Amino acid sequence: MVLYEYPNFRGQSFAINWNELPNLNRMGFSDRAGSMRIEEGYWMFCTDTQFQGDCRTLGPGEYARLPREVDRRIASVRRVNDVYGATSTFYRPWR
Repeated sequence: MVLYEYPNFRGQSFAINWNELPNLNRMGFSDRAGSMRIEEGYWMFCTDTQFQGDCRTLGPGEYARLPREVDRRIASVRRVNDVYGATSTFYRPWR
């Protein structure tokens, strides 16, 4: 999965190779994503760290523009499933 700084896959990119990143600020990419490509799996994106705030789940595809709720607001990200509707081995209950 790759986040891009601007819409239409432009600007600096950040490839995510982990199942979860609870704080994108530590990677220098918090509140910067304007587009993304998801090669596989279903991912949850949240506007606050630690998977809090407004969260949206997106599956494989190219997102030249992000949904308004998370556009340039993503602060944490985690993979929730490999297949839509499947039980995830990565999911942790809300704290």
